[in-house]
Amino acid sequence: MDILITILILLASALVLGEVFRYFRLPEVVGELLAGVILGPAVLGIISPSLLFQPISDISLFFIILLIGVESTTELLTLHSKNGLVLSVTSFIIPVAGMVLAGTFVFGLSPIVSVAVSLAIGVPSISIISVLVRDRNLTDSQGGQIILASVIISDIIALVGISVIAHIDIAYIVIIEVGAFLAFLLLLDHFIRKNAERVRKMFNALHATEKGEKIIFGSIIVSGLLIAFILRAINLTTVLGAFFAGILISDVVIGKDLHGILIRTLNRIDESFFIPVFFSLAGLQTVIPSPGLVTVLLVLVTISIVAGAALTYFASRRFNGSVSPLVTTSILGGRGSVGVIVATVALSSGIIGNSLYSLSIFGIIIIASILPSMLRFAGTEEKTPS
Repeated sequence: MDILITILILLASALVLGEVFRYFRLPEVVGELLAGVILGPAVLGIISPSLLFQPISDISLFFIILLIGVESTTELLTLHSKNGLVLSVTSFIIPVAGMVLAGTFVFGLSPIVSVAVSLAIGVPSISIISVLVRDRNLTDSQGGQIILASVIISDIIALVGISVIAHIDIAYIVIIEVGAFLAFLLLLDHFIRKNAERVRKMFNALHATEKGEKIIFGSIIVSGLLIAFILRAINLTTVLGAFFAGILISDVVIGKDLHGILIRTLNRIDESFFIPVFFSLAGLQTVIPSPGLVTVLLVLVTISIVAGAALTYFASRRFNGSVSPLVTTSILGGRGSVGVIVATVALSSGIIGNSLYSLSIFGIIIIASILPSMLRFAGTEEKTPS
C-alpha cells in the first residue's frame, strides 16, 4: 500500500477514534493507539509495520516531546518540588518498584526488562495530566501546580531511566553525563531568568518584525534539534534533548503572549497530525499477548493502580490538601505519551521485544481508561486550605 494512503488511513482512523474517546471523557491517546491496534496485525491486518514509517514516527516524536517540554517549567519544580516529589513517590516510584519486583522475582523477567516495562506502564504523562488539570480549572491553583510538578518529576525520572538502561553497558558514564547536563541546564535556566527582561525585550522586538514569529519558532525548533543531536552524541536518547530544549522555553523568557502562541501552535500541529500519527503507528506494532503475558499484564496493572491510587490518596491529604484526594489520585492516573515513548525507546533499543512492548501498550491503555474516569465521581470544587 502506498505510504501516503497508509498515513491517510491511520490519521483519519486515529482522529475519529480519539474524538470518540474524548466524547466519553477518556484520553484521546487511547483511541489513537487503538486505531493502530485495530488496523495492524493484532486485529484486522490491513496495515503492517514498516521501516518506511520510522522517519515519520521520529519526527512526530520530536514535536510531541518538544511540546511536553514547553508545557513543563523549571519554575514549577522549584516552587513545588517538595510536595511534588512526595506525590511522585506515591503515584510513580513506589508502584514502579513493586512492578519491577513482581516482574523479576515472580515472572522471571530480567531486571532491565522489568524496569523498562514498569516505567512504560507506570509513568504519568504531562500532556494528558495538564489537560485534566485544565479541565478541572486547577491550572493556576497551588494544588494543580503541585500535581503538575509531580508529573514533571516523574517524567524526567522515566526519560532519564530509559536512557540509562538503553545504554546499560556504559550506565555509569550515562549517569554522569545526565548529571552534568542537568547541572548545565539549571545554570543556563538561572542565567536566562536572571536576564529575563532583556531576553523578553529581544524576543518582543523580533516578534514585532514582519518575519519575527517565523524566525522565533524556527530558532526554537532548531535549538531543540541541536540539543537532541548533542545528547544522542553523548549516548543519551534524543527525546531528552527535545524535552530539555522545551523546558527552557518559558513565559518568563519569551513573554506570556509569545509563549501562549507557541503552545497553541505546537498543540494544533501535534493534535491534528503528529500525535495521532505517532500513536497509531505505535499501535501498529502491538500483538495480542499470549495467555502467560496476560497474567503478567494484569498483575502489573493491578500493582500500579492499587498501590499508586491508595498511596497517592492518603499522601494527597497532607501534601495537596487544597484539592480533593480523589481528584489528585484520578488525575495522576493519567497515562499516555510518555509511557508510549518509553516503550518505543525500549523496543527500538532492543531491550524488549514486540510481546512485552505490546504488554506495555495495553497496560497504558487499561490504566488510562480506569483512573482518570474516576474524576466523574469527584467534586468540582477546590478545597480551601484549613
